[in-house]
Amino acid sequence: LSISSIIKPMEIKQFPETEIDVLNGLPNYKQMYDEMQRLSRGKKPYYLVLIQLSNIPKINNKYGRDVGDLMMGEYLKKTRFNFIKDNQSLFRIGGINFGLIVKDEKKFELLDRALTGNGDLLNLKMVFGGITQTIYPNLGVSESAYIGKSPDQVIEEASEALRISLKDSSDVNYCFFDRI
Repeated sequence: LSISSIIKPMEIKQFPETEIDVLNGLPNYKQMYDEMQRLSRGKKPYYLVLIQLSNIPKINNKYGRDVGDLMMGEYLKKTRFNFIKDNQSLFRIGGINFGLIVKDEKKFELLDRALTGNGDLLNLKMVFGGITQTIYPNLGVSESAYIGKSPDQVIEEASEALRISLKDSSDVNYCFFDRI
């Protein structure tokens, strides 16, 4: 008697499952990197926006993780609607950290105007029951031209821009790497 079995690899979840489908279904960092490589090989320009939803930990502490997850999910739905066309352009790269690949120049111009204008398009005020909160993201933006920049360099530049936006001395919650 012989028993055969198939061992199926398990995908290790970096984040706990939530009740919010948009959070559970987001591609991860590796998938973001693979997409950036694909765009680079195809010589297609894109922008990488690293997003940190900086005040989510405070919301979690005050109202619980479920409320924080709900607010993150709503924020990401709005971001996806405003700035990207496809579902493979928004990635979860850390608990409150996300990557957004903007491939459309007109969508990037909208993002640029939203940031350099009053920024309200990126801040999201939400009301759930008796809870009213505004999500204030920090963003770091880098551009990949047709040629010359590797995905590693684009990620490094966007990460540096995000770090600058997080500094207490920063007047704004965003930074474009090419404008530092």
